[in-house]
Amino acid sequence: MKQITRTIPCLAVVLLAAAAAGQVIAKQGAPLAPKRTFHSSMVLTIPLKPIVKLRPESGFALNESISQYACDEVFIRTISVEVERSHYRHHDQIPLRLAGEVVVPKSYDRLVDLTFVVKQGTRALGENEMHNIDAEEGKTEFFRATINLDRAEADSAFREKPTPVLEVRMAVRDNS
Repeated sequence: MKQITRTIPCLAVVLLAAAAAGQVIAKQGAPLAPKRTFHSSMVLTIPLKPIVKLRPESGFALNESISQYACDEVFIRTISVEVERSHYRHHDQIPLRLAGEVVVPKSYDRLVDLTFVVKQGTRALGENEMHNIDAEEGKTEFFRATINLDRAEADSAFREKPTPVLEVRMAVRDNS
């Protein structure tokens, strides 16, 4: 009988510890930042890391806060920047690949135009445009663009102030 009276409290402690270990804990988090909505067209200016120091086939993701900005309800979820390998004939250039996602909420289909400009102050170092991205409602469309930068000009630009930025222009039209 003594054995049973010692075993029952020990078993209760073990069961309570096991229940506590598997318990989910919730707490109040920071509220989500509301989307800032613009009418077409919208211009985002995003600081760039020194891409001239990156090795080929390496890169980085741009600031996640870009998804807080919407143009006629369409927003860019992500943009990643990667330095591609230079073609041996174009060793004086830095091919910069931009890849990302355009998201359209459930509403209606859109056509999206994107212009990417790497610039320092008012001087454009390189640019590329994408027209008529068919962005269907409730879906995500992926995009990819390459900007060729002159290596010497980019190297000089990243050593000076202001440092280069990526300007993203988005224009949205109805496609229903």
